[in-house]
Amino acid sequence: MMITGRTRVLAVIGDPIDAARAPQALNAAASAIGLDAVAVPVGVSPEALGSFVYAARGWSNLAGLVVTMPHKAAIADLVDELSDRARASGAVNVVRRTESGKLIGDQIDGYGFVASLHRDGLAVSGTRITLFGAGGVARSIAFSLAAESPTRICIVNRSEDRASALVRDLTAEFADVEVVTGTTDDARTADLVINATSVGSAVNPGLPVRPELIAPGAVVADVIANPEETELLVSARRRGHRIHSGVRMQKAQMDRLLALLQDTQQTLLQDRSIQ
Repeated sequence: MMITGRTRVLAVIGDPIDAARAPQALNAAASAIGLDAVAVPVGVSPEALGSFVYAARGWSNLAGLVVTMPHKAAIADLVDELSDRARASGAVNVVRRTESGKLIGDQIDGYGFVASLHRDGLAVSGTRITLFGAGGVARSIAFSLAAESPTRICIVNRSEDRASALVRDLTAEFADVEVVTGTTDDARTADLVINATSVGSAVNPGLPVRPELIAPGAVVADVIANPEETELLVSARRRGHRIHSGVRMQKAQMDRLLALLQDTQQTLLQDRSIQ
């Protein structure tokens, strides 16, 4: 495609950024539907995040940001407005820039994860879930899962304080769902085991839980997209579990990101037609 001054830009920010797959996937999808838009990977250090966000307000052809690690929590304090789900999770992974330069933070990890389960015919209602992690991604996923009425959600995290805080927040919002903290042993009784930590990623290899602890018949899911099959998923598949890769979540999120690009492009065209 020809990139011009009218091309809408979606900046994918993180540190490091070399392993990010979102730009390639977004560019292929945008090209396929004829969008005059481009996704660009941008390496932004934690120290430079504040000045980058400030500059983004004046970036006139910027549609928004896709926020990757380690900025998801920090950027929540830097944008002008937060969606309800971003506020609940305490993290942001998508920022929309309005025509006036206002930055609105959203969190679609939870949406993407649950949507990807539905696309694969996996129900959440009535299930027992063991969720590893209590950070921004895990919080977003936990809230979206709780809205689907599972029987039980068990939060397993290295920091007990963060796990307890997530349990408290979920319980306040979803009184009908049993939400508790737990240990890796709780994978023994789960219908759905989810890794929502960075353990198993290309830059942080390893296992969040020993596969032999996971209940036979449980679905094993990972939010990590690089590698597509983490050590956890490879081991689980070999043991006969149905697996669910982070790439599935990423694909579900793609629809929302393309909608963001389409909306901003349409708004821009409408504005120009008036001039």
